[in-house]
Amino acid sequence: MDTALLRRCKLTLFLWIASLAPAALPQAPSKPVVAYVQGSTLTLADASGRTTKTVRLAQPVFDFAISPDLQRMVTVAPTTTYGGPLDLIQLDSGHRSRIVTGPVYFKRLPKGEKEVYADPRFSQDGKHVAFAVHVNSPGDSNDAVDAAGPVAVVDTSIGQVRVIKSTMQIAGEAEGPCFSNSPLWSHDGKRILFNCEDGAFITDASGSAILDLRMGTDQKPWTSAIGWIGKSCVLYVQATDGGSDETYEAELLNLHTSKSQDATAILPGLHNPVSGLMEASATVKVRRTPAGLQIETPTKTLTLPKGSTAHVLGGWKTPGIPHDCE
Repeated sequence: MDTALLRRCKLTLFLWIASLAPAALPQAPSKPVVAYVQGSTLTLADASGRTTKTVRLAQPVFDFAISPDLQRMVTVAPTTTYGGPLDLIQLDSGHRSRIVTGPVYFKRLPKGEKEVYADPRFSQDGKHVAFAVHVNSPGDSNDAVDAAGPVAVVDTSIGQVRVIKSTMQIAGEAEGPCFSNSPLWSHDGKRILFNCEDGAFITDASGSAILDLRMGTDQKPWTSAIGWIGKSCVLYVQATDGGSDETYEAELLNLHTSKSQDATAILPGLHNPVSGLMEASATVKVRRTPAGLQIETPTKTLTLPKGSTAHVLGGWKTPGIPHDCE
């Protein structure tokens, strides 16, 4: 056979065999585990610290929440020290609408004071957002006691707001609510964990009952809950020195036994004491440090400037949840 003809036959056979091989599939994008806002840019990142999505926002935000399906965002405008209006943003289209127009609890405030909102968090089904209601007063004397307010919930589909009744009288019948903050939904959407200036509580979503978690000790009384672990445990931080230099121990509270234990087992790589831990999951930790906001993933640590804000997406998943917490 002619040499040139033989070469053409071999090339034709090679191309035919190559056409039978499956095409290389594009690598599936990693699931984001953390969201953060720096300036007016929202960034979603995976466990390696790689950016999976960025969204340019119309303006900077004080705080925010991302829906579980990653399609919507609730923002708090940086209006005052203790919060601002709540807006709902469709991330794909950028459409923005005011989701809460007050007042929802403080109907009559002295002149110069106003009701503001903070710490929005989506329910697991994405239908409701829990948030803290605060009072902002002019001047430097406006502290957490003066700004105290309850937890409320808004239905994102119709904008209907409901104040959680059980959070209205935390400090006693005569004193009213505490400085409610950082509300977190349970996985079944039936309970809300939240902090006050001197402890943490769990209320049922209907507002008919409330549980004082009574975390901490006489020697280490300052505590702050930072997350649900399964159905029956709460992860919290406990100040080792009264909170004077933001040095904490991470503890795990079992709601069935009301007993706490060291949380190092579920936070590998996190050593006691820790500094500024705000949120955590099996794959990412968010903390405040003197250098700024720090986001730690298994392979990368990001440090963002002060004024940035970040939240863990998803939380703990089986099998990362201790058996006693199921």
